[in-house]
Amino acid sequence: MRWYLSDTGYGGFEPDAVDFLSPALTEADLMRRVLDSGEFGHWFEAFIPDLTSTRWQVLREPVPVPHPSDLFGAHLAGLVVSRAWSP
Repeated sequence: MRWYLSDTGYGGFEPDAVDFLSPALTEADLMRRVLDSGEFGHWFEAFIPDLTSTRWQVLREPVPVPHPSDLFGAHLAGLVVSRAWSP
């Protein structure tokens, strides 16, 4: 709560080639576990207020993994799997 409750307007860019976990969705998953559903809804709307915009389409759809055998491709494959269980 101390670290993330006041986070608003997430400005990160995802995915980075080395991301195995989504920073935004991992933080949201943590907050989902510590806030009740109403509080979480308000927090999430402030955290990513423009979630339906084109900018965040990358969070709503699977990340393409053009070369899964490549080191960075493997990270993106892991990112796809980790996003599947995110809120």
